[in-house]
Amino acid sequence: MTSSRAYSYLVKIISSRDYSEHKLREKLREKKFPPEDCEAALNEIKARGYLREDAYTEARIKGFMNKGYSVSYVRQKNLFILMGKIGQV
Repeated sequence: MTSSRAYSYLVKIISSRDYSEHKLREKLREKKFPPEDCEAALNEIKARGYLREDAYTEARIKGFMNKGYSVSYVRQKNLFILMGKIGQV
């Protein structure tokens, strides 16, 4: 059973923008949710299709590119590898 508090917290924060799974896990830890509740809530978010890590990563890539960072810098950050979209940005 998913901790409804942890799950509700995740739904609230992802409703305003996309996050990586790693960042969501950090946010849950900061709020001092028990590890098992964190994992259950993350699993529920993923199962329902609410976690859009690819959209998060794509937004980060575009953000770096819009700020004038070079393609080589973004590659160095491994963001292109995460997305598998080297030629699409």
